[in-house]
Amino acid sequence: MHERIGKKIIVAMRKTNPSKEQTDFSIPAPTAIQIAQKILSARKKSKATRPSNQIRIVLQELLFQRTFQSWRELEQGFKLIGIGGLSGKLQTLYKVPDIKSLKSQLDKIVQNRNRIVHEADLVRHRRGGKARLHTISIGEVRKAITFLDDLVARLEKITEYAIRQHTPAAR
Repeated sequence: MHERIGKKIIVAMRKTNPSKEQTDFSIPAPTAIQIAQKILSARKKSKATRPSNQIRIVLQELLFQRTFQSWRELEQGFKLIGIGGLSGKLQTLYKVPDIKSLKSQLDKIVQNRNRIVHEADLVRHRRGGKARLHTISIGEVRKAITFLDDLVARLEKITEYAIRQHTPAAR
């Protein structure tokens, strides 16, 4: 997600009617000043520098601070690159009446991932006792990987379609 959004964000931000997410996305003032100083310094040295590249580099760094793992974060990321209506687009690709189960499955995978990474996958308990791990089967892991592979492939279809249209997707 970071790569896709990072590569497309400058082009998306240049459009004449930016989305709310695009106008609300900001960089810290000291960072903006640093960008301006880099550009001015390069020009004084007669070096060719592209301001858009300098801005894109900073935006990519800011984007890498976001996770783009949960459903809400995915939608926000896609809106940053001018692709709205992600739920409806995925609903069409999956050919399902609603995507509640997809959202739920993704959020459960993210919750499990965060529990493993941030809590060492330990079962919480209020009183003392023996530490024990949550159980997870190889089947659950395979199912999660298959789900994520499929979801990413469909997200790629959505972004590629938007690119082919040469206009940002409908909000």
